Amino acid sequence: MKLGIAGYGRIVELLHYPMIRKLKEVELSAVFDVTLERRELAEKRGLQVYGDYDEFLENDFELLLIAAPPTYHYELAIKALKHGKHLIIEKPVTVNAAQAREIADLALRLNRVVTVFQNRRFDADFEFVKSVLNAGTLGNLKFIERSHHMPDLGIGFGIKSYHPEWRGKEKYGGGILLDWGVHLADQLVELRLGQVQEITSNMHRLSHETGDVEDYCHAVLKLDTGIVVMIDLNAASCASKPSWIIGGDRATLLIHENEAMLEQKGEAPKRVPIPPNSRFAGDRIYTSFIQEVAGRGTCAVTISEAVESMELLDGIKKFALKEEVMLYG
Repeated sequence: MKLGIAGYGRIVELLHYPMIRKLKEVELSAVFDVTLERRELAEKRGLQVYGDYDEFLENDFELLLIAAPPTYHYELAIKALKHGKHLIIEKPVTVNAAQAREIADLALRLNRVVTVFQNRRFDADFEFVKSVLNAGTLGNLKFIERSHHMPDLGIGFGIKSYHPEWRGKEKYGGGILLDWGVHLADQLVELRLGQVQEITSNMHRLSHETGDVEDYCHAVLKLDTGIVVMIDLNAASCASKPSWIIGGDRATLLIHENEAMLEQKGEAPKRVPIPPNSRFAGDRIYTSFIQEVAGRGTCAVTISEAVESMELLDGIKKFALKEEVMLYG
């Protein structure tokens, strides 16, 4: 199978390109990018390069990786589906649920496969969380606190030849909710703990260097199972924080960096080391994608799951933008 890439940015060079090269059934054939510098780099890799997307889509590759900034995912995906391509889309699938549903509906009508690169679903700490929950170690779940802190939005990560600050710009789909919140939303969708009944949330811009998007978000979700889920995202924090605190009626699980701690009343805490995350754990997304295209399996991350994640992010953003504030004092 031949694969094309739309958007040859840093994430492709560091993450996708090494994984694609290891896929025996896949031949990387063509690249579309709007910047001359990135096209020249891809050409040095021996790839056909295009600056015109419509011309690019006329190629005979069956598979397409979309790795442009999030704002462009919808338009690129719709055009590619109409050209008969199967898609793997970098997260977030789009910038809102309505666009994600359109992609899902069109893919269904055209019998095309679409998956989303939600690689944090395969992080070691999340795999450990799932194993603990499946074992019933914590008892009946009461709450989950899921946090991610980092010192900035990674604005300097962008390539210099194409708006390196795009992660701090709303028009490109920047902000911590779409960048990291989508990972947390995907993990919650994967856990299947219940339907969200209530959402309260707030978003702020803590750093003037962020641009015009939020770098802080806090949300509380009440599920129909009685579980309360708290999401804490902060891209202005130099301090680490436990990524997971999960409480049940028998025990509480805390995960901080590469260590888990299980605490029960009247007992000494039990410490369990967790292996570091593998940068290439997301290769399961590629292999399962290829298997579904070939009719031999199903995607590890489905487009319907991506729609659910975007619906959750839409709900968080909608409440936060209400700007209902109670003045005190």
